[in-house]
Amino acid sequence: MRNPHADAFTLIELLLASTITTIIIGGGLMVMSMVLQAYKQEGNRSSAAETAQLILDRMRQDLNAAYLSPHQDMTRMVGYDQQSGLVDADSLTFISCINSPVLTGAGSSDLAEVQYYIDVDPETPERWLLRRFDATPDDDPFTGGSVALLGPKVESLDFQYYDGYTWWPDWDSQKGLPAAIIITIGIFQPLRPDEELTPDRLKTFSTTVWLAARRNITYEEALLVEEETMETP
Repeated sequence: MRNPHADAFTLIELLLASTITTIIIGGGLMVMSMVLQAYKQEGNRSSAAETAQLILDRMRQDLNAAYLSPHQDMTRMVGYDQQSGLVDADSLTFISCINSPVLTGAGSSDLAEVQYYIDVDPETPERWLLRRFDATPDDDPFTGGSVALLGPKVESLDFQYYDGYTWWPDWDSQKGLPAAIIITIGIFQPLRPDEELTPDRLKTFSTTVWLAARRNITYEEALLVEEETMETP
């Protein structure tokens, strides 16, 4: 007579088949996870580059119209070299001829106070790049006006100032206006919700702005600036 158990699987065969199936599924999930992570990183890089371009264009427009008058104490440019934790958190305050004045009986001006800084307030959930704009310059250039978000996910900000001979990490309008300013921003896009900010995880983007008020710089000086810019970390 035919053995009724001849076509059945043994326990060892079932365990072996289960193990092989688990390995195959696990490998497939691992490959899928790697593909999705690479896709997300590539999307983050593209998004960061587009965001950085918009931010640096806005800052370049403001700085191209920087203004300083030796006859007015209210026209100043002050840049502080600062850090917050392990990353740069510089600030820059200056007067720019970018205001579109509305004619009133009291008069108006095209001058405005502009300030860039990283929000390091512990009460604020995000540390992002802010732009303060005040269309009524006064003797206190560090207050007043309205504040708007300039750079989402921008966690670091660094300025370097060129006086025609040397690069400086900070600036005061007693030196006049710098000939050029290197702006470097760092964008942090965490891969995990609990990922902490570290300098090596920042995607940095830089640009050099030549101030219109100092564009009488010579060709030789411009070449020197380009060489020093390439050497600047």
